[in-house]
Amino acid sequence: MGKHDLALSSVMSQFSSVSIKKPVLAWLIAISALSGVATWMAPLDFFSTDIIPLVVVGTVFALLLVVVLGLAITRNQPMRVIIYRLTLLIWWTVLVCETIFERLGDSTQASESHFSVQAYSEGIVWVLAFLALATLSLQRPQYLRCLFSGLNKWITLFALVCVFSVAYTPGKTYAGAWAFKLVLVTLLLQLSASVLAGIGDIVTFLKVSLWGFFVLTVVPAVEVFGDPSSAFEGVGGRLNTLPGPDALTMTGALLLLLSVILYSLEKNRVMIFTGFVASIVMLLSMGKSAILASLFSVMLFLLLQKQLGRSIIVLLGIGAIAFGVLSLTPVAQHLESYEGATTLTGRTVIWSDGLAAIKQKWLLGHGYQSSYFDTVVGHLHNGFLEVTYNSGIIALALMLVLHFMILRNSYLAIRDAALLRAEKPYDREISRAYILAVGSLALYANLTINGMFNATFGGRPRSPFMLFIALFLLVNSLRRYIANKLGSEVADERLEPAWVPLGAPARS
Repeated sequence: MGKHDLALSSVMSQFSSVSIKKPVLAWLIAISALSGVATWMAPLDFFSTDIIPLVVVGTVFALLLVVVLGLAITRNQPMRVIIYRLTLLIWWTVLVCETIFERLGDSTQASESHFSVQAYSEGIVWVLAFLALATLSLQRPQYLRCLFSGLNKWITLFALVCVFSVAYTPGKTYAGAWAFKLVLVTLLLQLSASVLAGIGDIVTFLKVSLWGFFVLTVVPAVEVFGDPSSAFEGVGGRLNTLPGPDALTMTGALLLLLSVILYSLEKNRVMIFTGFVASIVMLLSMGKSAILASLFSVMLFLLLQKQLGRSIIVLLGIGAIAFGVLSLTPVAQHLESYEGATTLTGRTVIWSDGLAAIKQKWLLGHGYQSSYFDTVVGHLHNGFLEVTYNSGIIALALMLVLHFMILRNSYLAIRDAALLRAEKPYDREISRAYILAVGSLALYANLTINGMFNATFGGRPRSPFMLFIALFLLVNSLRRYIANKLGSEVADERLEPAWVPLGAPARS
């Protein structure tokens, strides 16, 4: 047998080692059928040049799936690694598609089930992602049995309550689409968490998320500067981006925090660049609550590690960028003319009206995403009020459980990692675990502070809410990993004798 035959035989054996179950073939046939039905039911005006982004995203997504799967198989990697990498690819695609298909919403048209081509395009990407997830689920169906066990049940129950409340919302099609994405993200992250195997996998997830938030931050900023003369018009001197300056400030703030966390983990200078870009966009957008949340969470992360010097450097760096932004752009005019401090830019009025409406339907709420139709601004600018208004007191109770569990697991992870680090101060894996534990608390602080003034969590499952769900599952995995590590260290200590008699042979 020649060398080429041997190589072909080796590749074929590797492909055969990754067995594809028969239901997967059935799913592929179903995907083709659903694609045909979706094309047939789409409105005629859908087939225009506006679908070019969808064609590009769909093609790139399919190619990346094939490339990731092909590389994993040819390298003879285990199924766990293949599934994890594919879930990360799906996660990144769903994360960034909200800016690729960004659009201005119209609640009146949405209530009548009239949507733009961009909205249909983003929905199709969600369907493609769900079908890819369903195929992976057939390879690892055991994670589905854990949806209602352990801590996983809380996020599953929350998603189900939101889905149930679609039945009585004003715009069922609009709310149903977002509920579908919420279920997609919940299942995707639970599958991803089921194959996590250690600190390295968590770091990889944060890296993928960082580059997702980099796209979410940079693309809108680049688009708005396509016409520099109007870049700061219409929003009082802030960056006039399509998702709105407050939303862009939040994504920039999260990108900055992820950059700081990953730099602490790996000292990669690329993270200095991403943090620099994040700071510029964040300050140009000038969402005040998001900037305060960013500064607090970054300082919390560094000070809990007793890195006073680095925290001063970061503050000075952000201060220098702020000086440049205020000196060279109209953002300074926005701050000078700002007069909304007493009402928190009208939020106190929104909260008062929202509380009055919540009292009318406090048990089940007004229906998932109903605040989009019932309020002028589209949401209540507070995550807890948003949840209660839409899905009632039951959903609020579940959301409070999610917050409590993140705080509890972050505390336990920090405590146990600190104990391990005290025993083995030069162990790199333990140090990384401690940094991740502190970083998790910082991410929670950022999302929660933002959630007090914006619908960061509990409303539409956009990027901040997606990261909140991911944080809930990642912190749980990190806490269990550190607890197991601490348990093994204690077990090793118990095996050591309290004293060794003179002349006794040393243990090897």
